[in-house]
Amino acid sequence: MSVSPLANNGYTTIFHPHQEGVTVHDANSFSLTLKSPPVLQGCRNEAGLWTVPIKDEATISQHIDIDEAAMNVYDLPSTKEVVRFLHAALGFPTKATLLTAAKNGNLVTFPGLTPENINKHFPESDETQKGHMRQSRQGVRSTKVPDEDAMLEFTPTPGVKKKDVYLRVVNADKRTMYTDQSGPFPRKSRRSNQYIMVAVELDGNYIDAEALKTRNATDLTAAYQKIFSRWKATGVICPNWHVLDNEAPEKFKQAIRENNCRVELTPADMHRRNAAERAIQTFKSHFKSVLAGVSDDFPIREWDELLPQAVLTLNLLRQAHVAPNISAYAYHHGSFDYNRMPLAPMGCAVQFHVKPDRRKTWGEHSMDGWYLKTSEEHYRCHVVLVKKTQAKRVTDTVFFKHKYITQPEVKPADIIIKAYQDLRQALQGLKNPADAKQMQTLEQIQDQLSPGNKMQIERGLERRLPRVQNIMQQLTSRAQQQPPRVQFEEPRREESLQPARMIVASPRKQVVMSPRKEIVTPTPIIRKPKYVAQEEDSIAARLKARRAASSTNTVNARQASATKVSAADDESIAERLLRRKRQIANSIEKAFPVLDPETGQLLEYRQLLRHPKFKDAWNISAANEFGRLAQGIKGRVKATDTIRFIRKSEIPHDRLKDVTYIKFVCQVRTEKEEPNRTRATFGGNLIHYPDDVGTPTADLLLIKIFLNSVISTKGARFATAD
Repeated sequence: MSVSPLANNGYTTIFHPHQEGVTVHDANSFSLTLKSPPVLQGCRNEAGLWTVPIKDEATISQHIDIDEAAMNVYDLPSTKEVVRFLHAALGFPTKATLLTAAKNGNLVTFPGLTPENINKHFPESDETQKGHMRQSRQGVRSTKVPDEDAMLEFTPTPGVKKKDVYLRVVNADKRTMYTDQSGPFPRKSRRSNQYIMVAVELDGNYIDAEALKTRNATDLTAAYQKIFSRWKATGVICPNWHVLDNEAPEKFKQAIRENNCRVELTPADMHRRNAAERAIQTFKSHFKSVLAGVSDDFPIREWDELLPQAVLTLNLLRQAHVAPNISAYAYHHGSFDYNRMPLAPMGCAVQFHVKPDRRKTWGEHSMDGWYLKTSEEHYRCHVVLVKKTQAKRVTDTVFFKHKYITQPEVKPADIIIKAYQDLRQALQGLKNPADAKQMQTLEQIQDQLSPGNKMQIERGLERRLPRVQNIMQQLTSRAQQQPPRVQFEEPRREESLQPARMIVASPRKQVVMSPRKEIVTPTPIIRKPKYVAQEEDSIAARLKARRAASSTNTVNARQASATKVSAADDESIAERLLRRKRQIANSIEKAFPVLDPETGQLLEYRQLLRHPKFKDAWNISAANEFGRLAQGIKGRVKATDTIRFIRKSEIPHDRLKDVTYIKFVCQVRTEKEEPNRTRATFGGNLIHYPDDVGTPTADLLLIKIFLNSVISTKGARFATAD
């Protein structure tokens, strides 16, 4: 009987120690009391197997029904993976920022994301450093020697406590917003957006962002109206004062005045007067970490679709100015509930469910895509980008491929370094405390799973630590007692022409020689060195010997070459022609050159263009190829518009490494309408195309139905093309 069906039906199975057996209980028939925490604790995975981690870590409570759970965070087996997942979902913030937000109660609805768990399991991710790394401060652990004499002469005067009162007048009716634009994004989005307008509202300390195509008046006004409409819709803040850059267009300022806002421009070259400048720096650091954590195959041209959730997570980590006990997001939109709007790592690869009405009878139940954001207008729904159609879709069932975040892959270099460290410790006779702890945990598992047939693990140092020393001692003693372990076997008379076989003795096995054979020393297989230096030889003597050996080798090589030439002279004319024909055939198969019938020389593209006899014909052939690939040649070649010529300065900076070379291959095809054929070829392994290059294919079932339809139709004809 399997334990899984019992667990699925609500029964509890208890395995008693030693020979006491096993008992099965109903859920309401017993109560379990623990005197101490469990030694090991695990959970049940999707395959129905019970998994127990080696390290003892607390797991997230599974009291919520899996069908009602807020996506995959409740399915993670340990607190460490939960912290890693939610840390990525919040945009990879720094540890100090995440701790401050957790202590202020901004993340109270996030399961398992407590200050204690953050302190214990915070992931030191590369994505955080890529967005938030700062220059180290000066003066930290300074090596400057202090002047002790000056410090002794200095006598600080004690301060006198006074009842000072400081006053500051604040205009409560002034609700100010600041806006500014970032620099151009390295890659235009699919909607041609390249800039980001960043706005900040000081009372709530709220930062908002909106993508725009250009920095002209029309695009600036459209982006501002979207931000202002979102803020006004919350009903909490409606700005009446707008501070912006000195170079704002007049149309943009007129749109601000129409919203009953007063326009205030910063002085020329005084960017620090605009609070949006600092907000841009904060937003860019957060957004860089988000982009660094997307999946490797995520299309970067969809970066503007990540802005809404990037703004949401950024304001969840900031505190409001007028109400420091709540987050900036809560000040504008109210409390955030993770169970209603679950978050996931932006740009993560996903499998989303396809509803029955949208798929065929034998269609797949899920499709590939990337996670973009949580849907604010739906309950527990996500917005994903479909990989096949590049369209957005709202779905409520998503499988996140988050293992590269929650369970980083161990690289081969890490395995090699770990093996080297273990080997070095073994040779030095040192103990590894981590391995000892792991061995102790495995022994506990062995005691619980098979107490009757427990394997006794020797704990003695001589058996547990390496056996390399013992082997080295055995080899040393045998080397002193036995003759050399490399011996040559005497060849038989009938096998005198074969080389001598070498017998290599194993370090653990004695060499048994045949009694009827005598050991002789034949000519060794290993070549004799050109020169063996003697201890009494000087440097000059060694150089002379080496030069003499090299000159001897040169003479031998010339003699061998002369012998080869004389052998070639003995060939008949037919044999020479046959050998030449084979060489030409092999060369043609490799590079497709053109053969000159008069000289027998193989000419390639560049040689043909310089040849006085062939250059006119092959120039026309090359021009036809360029015209066919590009925009055609009027009256001669029809265009395919495959390529377009651009200047080198027009190549995007992020595609400079993708520039490759072209190779022209020439061939004579007399059976074709154009016998002189020039074709431009590219190395397939050198072409990097960022979009999808896959070809949709049909499955085997569709092919069978198609062929069956053709065969069963009377008088039908079938054609295929490649």
